[in-house]
Amino acid sequence: MILAAKNLQADLLDLICVNKYFGWYTDIGYLDTVNQSWIYEMSNWKLKYNKPIIVSEYGAEALPGLNQEPSRTFSEQYQQELLEQTHHAFDVLRKNHIITGEMIWNLADFMTADGMTRAVGNHKGMLTRTRQPKMAAYILKKRYKNLEKEMKYLK
Repeated sequence: MILAAKNLQADLLDLICVNKYFGWYTDIGYLDTVNQSWIYEMSNWKLKYNKPIIVSEYGAEALPGLNQEPSRTFSEQYQQELLEQTHHAFDVLRKNHIITGEMIWNLADFMTADGMTRAVGNHKGMLTRTRQPKMAAYILKKRYKNLEKEMKYLK
């Protein structure tokens, strides 16, 4: 991701979309930095460009059925805790009119080439490849219900 300070085109746009994975591609394994990283990064974008911002990708991998306490990378607990931290930051950012929206990556796991952060495909989905819910699916369901209530309250 290009930092706000180094972006050469954002001032030409009507809307800024950000794909960022704090706690996964950036600072993997450090859940305690996720909240602060989101708030700092998005605040910088808003301060510099004063445009609507949508977080168009965020999340972490979770291998279906991999459970670890305390949470470890690739575990369902890690994915769940990362989402909780991220959503907390998004709530702060939304209430301060810094972000306009959010879109998780991804609904379901899918096959990709292997890599250091992708074991046998992309496992950032809320559902497995066979469309069974992971633990994070319930966090997202609760999140969307709360956002719906909040939007009804604003009407």
